Amino acid sequence: MLICLLFYFESNVAFSQLYLQWNKTYSGTANNSDDRGNDLVIDNSGNVIIVGSTSTPATGLDFIILKYTSEGDTVWKRTFNTGINNNEEAVSVAADENNYYYVTGYSYFSGQQKKIITIKYNSSGNIVWSKVFNYRQDSISNPAKILINNNGDLYVCGYSQDINGKDALVIKYDAISGDTIWVRTFNNYANRDDEINAMIIDNNQNIVIGGFSSFAPGASDYLLVKFSSDGNFNWVKYYRVLGTQTNVIYALKMTWQIIFMLQGKHIIIHRVLPDMKVHPILIQQLLSIMKTVILYGKN
Repeated sequence: MLICLLFYFESNVAFSQLYLQWNKTYSGTANNSDDRGNDLVIDNSGNVIIVGSTSTPATGLDFIILKYTSEGDTVWKRTFNTGINNNEEAVSVAADENNYYYVTGYSYFSGQQKKIITIKYNSSGNIVWSKVFNYRQDSISNPAKILINNNGDLYVCGYSQDINGKDALVIKYDAISGDTIWVRTFNNYANRDDEINAMIIDNNQNIVIGGFSSFAPGASDYLLVKFSSDGNFNWVKYYRVLGTQTNVIYALKMTWQIIFMLQGKHIIIHRVLPDMKVHPILIQQLLSIMKTVILYGKN
């Protein structure tokens, strides 16, 4: 049985000791339920919303959405399935300023066709709308991250896949209605796989997605692609750490126009200059400046 663990830490001084405030476990209703937590967000009221999957013999894997207060008390829990006993999993969650929650994940439909499901919940856990997306009828679509900005622009990123391989994918939704505003894909110069794992929105409301771009079997480059809020392509950047074959971005964070990219146990830091040139700095060069680096990510 896999148990979903939620930890909440607080630190009063940067780089000081972290203190455990509370921890919670969740176990599904079925015996030997397979429970996974994939993402969480803290809303404007300090509530913690965590999403993932839970399993039952009747429906297989389902979305699980859990809401906790800032003190760790359970407010509500919700599950979701398409009603046709397909496996579903929630992979990412976002919250807007009015404490609406946006959850994206996937479900397998006929012929094991994987499609993106995005759901909007109100603060009470009621569904406002739900949408199913597939880029093309003969393809599968896989989500990785959902974000909403202060203007109410809602984005989901991931990849689409057909017989020609994987392409990076970004979808912009109307957060009020759930209608799709635009869809963009990206295919690299070698016409090989492009897979997206992370996304950020910069101060000008542009979208930057990150993942990897394959250039040969078993080898990949870091991939960054930037779009405007209107869906216009701005630039693409590829990077490779010397001496490595596999370069994959798992997480992105931007502050002061600096993009922090997390790849396994390596942290790559890129400064985005006005001329759009991006200059990489390995984390080893920062150790003489920073005594401690605390990051939460995915190995």
